[in-house]
Amino acid sequence: MHHWLSAIAKKHAFLVNILWYFLNKHTPFTIEATINTITPFSNFNLNDNLISSLDKAGWQNASPIQELTITPILEGQDIFAQAETGSGKTGSFAIPILELFIREQSPQAIANAPQWIVLSPTRELAQQTDSVFDLIGKSLGFMTA
Repeated sequence: MHHWLSAIAKKHAFLVNILWYFLNKHTPFTIEATINTITPFSNFNLNDNLISSLDKAGWQNASPIQELTITPILEGQDIFAQAETGSGKTGSFAIPILELFIREQSPQAIANAPQWIVLSPTRELAQQTDSVFDLIGKSLGFMTA
């Protein structure tokens, strides 16, 4: 197990089961941890406008799944994470997608053309994903379809 995950697991207190698979390292491992996070989103070096949008949505601190996934996603790592319903999984990938888009916005981007595509297995999950992107992305000028 990576030492930083071990440190996080020992430090926090909210039950969450996480299965990580770092595809770029081909090293599967499972961590079952008790995690309670008080990490503010500002600790992830996110754009100030994104942090403001998160704050307006009532999201001041990362959930456990977000704390464990935002940084690896921003670093370009592929991950697979599993957590309970209502744990913040959608935000765990929506926040880094919005941040990466802000960082990588280029003049070559075609107006009104898709920049990111999120696939969902059901209509219900697609609607949930859309609502999260709308909640935190709309004030930043992001649109969903």
